Amino acid sequence: MIGFAWWGIGLRDERDDARAALSTAQQELAANDGQVNAVAVRLAATPNAPENASGTVFLPLRGSGVLSVVNLPAPAADQAYQLWFFIDDATPPSPGGTFLTSADGTGFQLIPADTGNFRGIGISLEPASGSTSPTTPMLLQGSTANARG
Repeated sequence: MIGFAWWGIGLRDERDDARAALSTAQQELAANDGQVNAVAVRLAATPNAPENASGTVFLPLRGSGVLSVVNLPAPAADQAYQLWFFIDDATPPSPGGTFLTSADGTGFQLIPADTGNFRGIGISLEPASGSTSPTTPMLLQGSTANARG
C-alpha cells in the first residue's frame, strides 16, 4: 500500500512538471504570435528573361537566405548568373554570388547572413567569374521592401 502511495506522488509530480513545461511553451508561443521570422520574395521575369523564368528568395530575419530559380537555361561555359542587391535608387547594385543552373533550368544560391539590408534583388547573366557591376540587363527582379531591416 505504501508503494502505491509513493507511485501516486511520483505521478503527481510528473504531471505538475508537464503542466509547467506546457505553460512555459504556451507563453513563448504567445509572445512570438504574429511576429514574422522570415519572408519569401518573388522574383519576376523582366522582358529580357527566358519564357516562364522566375525565382524566389527566402530571407530569415537572422542567418543566411537562399535564392531558388526555375526555367533559366544553363549558361554557356564562360558565363554564370549573378545575384545583385539594390540598396536604394541612387546607389548602383552591389554584386552577390554567381551560380549555375542545371539542365532543367533550376538553380540555387546562398545569400550570406552578413549581406546587410537591401530593397531589391536582381539576377543577370555575367562572365563566369562575376562582375563588379551588371554587364547585361536584369533577367529577374523583385522588391524585398527592406525585409532584413
